[in-house]
Amino acid sequence: MAGVLNIRLNWMRFMYAYNIGGAGIVGLITLFAPNFAAQYVFSGTTVPSIAMSILGSIWFAVGVLSVFGLFHPLQFSPMFLIQLVYKSVWLLFIALPALFTGNEGSIPLVMIILFVFWVVGLPFAIPFRYLFNLQATQGVAR
Repeated sequence: MAGVLNIRLNWMRFMYAYNIGGAGIVGLITLFAPNFAAQYVFSGTTVPSIAMSILGSIWFAVGVLSVFGLFHPLQFSPMFLIQLVYKSVWLLFIALPALFTGNEGSIPLVMIILFVFWVVGLPFAIPFRYLFNLQATQGVAR
């Protein structure tokens, strides 16, 4: 039991670190160099500046909160649930239709690949029993 919990906590920490490096840095770039982000992060996509600034703010916030998640993985794990839902929704309703209708050039392939990695990896990091109180939380590593 303790070994499984340690593996889960290590995977959670890996995902937090990945958030810091991915979402945090991309968020900063999107906020402070939106033209660079539109060209290189979003494959030349033209995004209204207000949408780009909101996205950059959210991704930067995910990066900042992930720093705290490294030290308190369980307490910050609801962020993973939010990421799982929004990335799944984006893949299902934006990316997949674009791929099936031949408009895949409108969506950065790198983003699709990264989001698929997240959607596949997050269920292993999310402590569902802890979040939904499906087991006694006493004795859970803090």
